[in-house]
Formats: sequence, C-alpha cells, structure tokens
Amino acid sequence: MKVVISVLFLLCFVSFHSFARDVISCNGCADSEMQSKLKRYAQTKNDGRHLISVMDFTGANYQAYQVDVSHPGGPRDPGPRMLFATVAVTKVYDAIEQSAESSARTVQGAMTGLRESLNGSIRLPNDSSYVSASIALKDSAGFNSYVYHVINNDLSSFESALLQLNTALVQLAGNLQISVNSPVMSAASSLGASVYTSIIFADGSSLEVQIQTARHLQKGLILKTTTTKNAQTADGERIPTSNYNAKGFQFNRNTVNMRAIEDYLRFLNISVRGNGGGSSPRCVRESGHCDDGGCSITWKC
Repeated sequence: MKVVISVLFLLCFVSFHSFARDVISCNGCADSEMQSKLKRYAQTKNDGRHLISVMDFTGANYQAYQVDVSHPGGPRDPGPRMLFATVAVTKVYDAIEQSAESSARTVQGAMTGLRESLNGSIRLPNDSSYVSASIALKDSAGFNSYVYHVINNDLSSFESALLQLNTALVQLAGNLQISVNSPVMSAASSLGASVYTSIIFADGSSLEVQIQTARHLQKGLILKTTTTKNAQTADGERIPTSNYNAKGFQFNRNTVNMRAIEDYLRFLNISVRGNGGGSSPRCVRESGHCDDGGCSITWKC
C-alpha cells in the first residue's frame, strides 16, 4: 500500500488549547524543508489531530501546523505503522509565533556576543601549574578538565556573555512552552558557538582548544572544552606530537620552558642528548634541535 500524504497549505486562525504542542527544530531550513521534516516526524504520531511547530533558530522563523494522522486498520493494526500513515497538514496561525521569533532573535544576539568574547586567545593565570604547552600535551585529560574549570568559573570575561545567553534561552523556552532542557532547545544552545582559540602559557607557548556551548542540567549553558594537539613555541615553531614528526624541531629558552620540553620529548620516547652541562648548578639549558637521531640540548654555563 502506498503512503498517502495530503498537504493543505492554508493559512487559518485556530486555537489549540485542547491538545499539546510539539516543537521540532529545522535550522537553516526553507519552508519546504520544514514541511518535509514535519511530515516525517508526523509519521511517528498516534492517530488524531496534533499541533506541531517547526522552529528555525538560525533564521528566527517559527511555523505552526495542524496535523491530522490516520493509520489504516486503526490503532490496533500490527507492524511498523509509520510506513502506512496518512497525514493531512494545514498551516495555521499560532499565538506564540511572534514572541517565539522575537526570543529567537535575542538568542542569536546573545550567541554572537558570546562568540565575540571568545575571539582571540586565553592567557592562563600566572599561578597555573601548567606553565608550558608541553606539560599540557603530556597530561591532555587533566589539562582539558583544568581549562574547563578556568573558563567556566574563573574568567569573568565570559561570565556576562554566558549569563545573557542563558537568560535568552530560558525566555525562548518559556515562549515555546517547552522545557529549557528539552532536545529541541539543545539545537538552540549550539547555534554556531564552536570556536577554536589558543591557550597561552607562562613560557609563551600555546595550545589550540575548541570551545563549544553545551547544556548542563543544573548549571544551564556551559562552555565545553576539547584540547587539540596543535601546539607551538612562543616563536611559532610547531611542537612535535611523536618521534615521527620531531625532525627539524628547534627550540630555545626564550621560546619554551626548556625543562618542560625536555621532559615532554622523553615522554614521546625520543632520545634526548646533552653536553653534560647539567652537572653544574650555574649551567642552564640554552637551546635544542631534533634530527633523525633524536633531540640534542645545548647547555650554557
């Protein structure tokens, strides 16, 4: 039996106080795409009349539809019923449309403000135990947890932007008459707020981190961090991530913490050679370079 779908594109004024409203998201969708997603979603509904709204958060476009669903054989018909549904769709006016679209625009503005606050780099506190990118690379899981805490709790520059966005999302959820923790609000919470920024360490080295918005059930919107392995010294020299890409790496005490980089190279199982200067407390690691045979460190006394 073929699926029969009757779509009535009529604009009418109706009241839906007698049954609940479903809200689904379709970000960046034209009206035709909204209707296609609506019809697929309606196939999963029980027999009867439903009010299903489609929200395009990126375009601040809210559309409401009256959907009548009927399954051949009635509700007791066995088998995968969604393949046999007849769906009649009528575009309708919903009283919350104006407030929902207005709130969505407010969310867009707050999200833009958050992205702007994340632009540029983030310098770690002077008392951070992570003094170099090489230490963070050695302890990626621990560093990711540390950065998450710093960004969400210690950096006041993000606090105002996050608060404004959280407030806007709560208002939007209220206007849509859904929970702020509902799946559809997750689509609003992640509106393009994914940026890559550099964490700057005390020695001037840096490590790239991805920052995304995520929803926490208790805290509301938070900034989720994911550290990468893209690190460099203060002068832009790429810090190797294995012995296979260490050849050609050059560094000195003005561009990276020398003790930390030596420990990190050994952590990668790279042979590290020195000129024996470490036997005197007056000697310091001056510079280093890596070749096919490993890495050599020059000391200055």
